Amino acid sequence: MGVQEFTVRITALSTRQLYSVFINWLAFDDSRVTVGYIFSEQLGALSQGSGERTISLKLGFKWPTADKPQSVVGNAYLLGVRFPAPNANMRIKTNLRDVTPDSAILDVTAWADTLINYLRIGYIVGDPSVLWVSPQAGSGTGDNVASAVDIPPAFRTGARSAIWGFTGYDCDANINMRVQVADYSQPEGAAQGVARLITWAGSKVYWAGW
Repeated sequence: MGVQEFTVRITALSTRQLYSVFINWLAFDDSRVTVGYIFSEQLGALSQGSGERTISLKLGFKWPTADKPQSVVGNAYLLGVRFPAPNANMRIKTNLRDVTPDSAILDVTAWADTLINYLRIGYIVGDPSVLWVSPQAGSGTGDNVASAVDIPPAFRTGARSAIWGFTGYDCDANINMRVQVADYSQPEGAAQGVARLITWAGSKVYWAGW
């Protein structure tokens, strides 16, 4: 990664065919914000058994400078998941908690007959004066579902960017998973922003969180 360009590497995690990829990226130069990711293939209860199972992973944060914020907020989002059971729905949900300037706990849950044997999860953490994390939005079944989020007054005007990532989903394993969060809109000064969950070509999403 350089100042003017970077390379994106895309890795397949199973024999499922990948027909298209959507990439959104954000560049910033602010020591009050840090980003990173965690990955693991040692997932214990998620890789075996059935029913609702949760594991907890500890994240450690590195800051651009030694002058890290005294308080922070953060969010985690799914980057890559491998589901080894081909006929089980892809069911996963995450929750980032106990966020401090040094670390946080990430809870990852699978349920029913879903198995997970690989995870890559990204995170963004920052000073609450420059980063706001919304309550988790979500939706049930349906195409083109909109979800409104209340925006704090300090983030309603001026230069700002929205970052959306999936925190979980429940998708039918027998139909190609085609889903994205798109079409975010927040007019200048508006008290709400709206994000839209889009599916296409018959893909079935029973629940998605972002």
